[in-house]
Amino acid sequence: MNSNVHSSLIDCQYRYVQNNMLSGRVPSGLLDKDLILNYTGNTNLHKGGSGEHHKKIIIGTSVGAAVLLIVTITSCILLPKGKKNTPKRDKLLVSSFDGAGTEAAHCFTLSELEDATNNFERKVGSGGFGVVYYGKLKHGKEIAVKVLANDSFQGKREFSNEVALLSRIHHRNLVHFLGYCQEDGKGILVYEFMHNGTLKEHLYGIEYLHTGCVPSVIHRDLKTSNILLDKNMRAKVSDFGLSKLAVDGASHVSSIVRGTVGYLDPE
Repeated sequence: MNSNVHSSLIDCQYRYVQNNMLSGRVPSGLLDKDLILNYTGNTNLHKGGSGEHHKKIIIGTSVGAAVLLIVTITSCILLPKGKKNTPKRDKLLVSSFDGAGTEAAHCFTLSELEDATNNFERKVGSGGFGVVYYGKLKHGKEIAVKVLANDSFQGKREFSNEVALLSRIHHRNLVHFLGYCQEDGKGILVYEFMHNGTLKEHLYGIEYLHTGCVPSVIHRDLKTSNILLDKNMRAKVSDFGLSKLAVDGASHVSSIVRGTVGYLDPE
């Protein structure tokens, strides 16, 4: 015999249907806790409540798996974009710790620069930002090593931003920035070495006007467009503009007005 339990059995107080080879689902009305139902021996017969519960478990599991799959796919799509945006946002944050965004700049170690400068032996210049030392790398390239003063930058972040900026600027008339170092609380910038020193060491026209000319002349319109170059690239000062003759021993200065007031040496 192979059939479903008929719902008409609901009116009975005692139900004995064991060993009848019944199959299917027991009607919910037969599962009243105040009534007695004996259906042992019917291996293919199951309670309707259990079937519904099993169905709910399957549906819940399927929905949960679908949600998990959607979350996983969304994460895989969004996470690479987040990682890609991080360097862009911190593009200016360059440091010896991660090297992000350094572009052409090289991160030197302190020991490399100590060897190159022979422990910072030869000082070639100084200024408000620090002291400059001469150095030579192992492959023979000559460098200028600027050790920044402690108060010239506020911290690692500011130093890193400065390095990032220097790394991106290139021009034939700008001293080439080679790299940096940040160890032991020191900020160090490395440039190509300029063999002929500063422009100040080669321009003597202003010095002559101030000290060699009698009477002395103060140039009051000094600017790059008033410094000319001859065919041998020798710089010469022109167009004094507004000049002043400084008379020795005189308490006043005689003026010769020839143009607008421009730059005046503070001395």
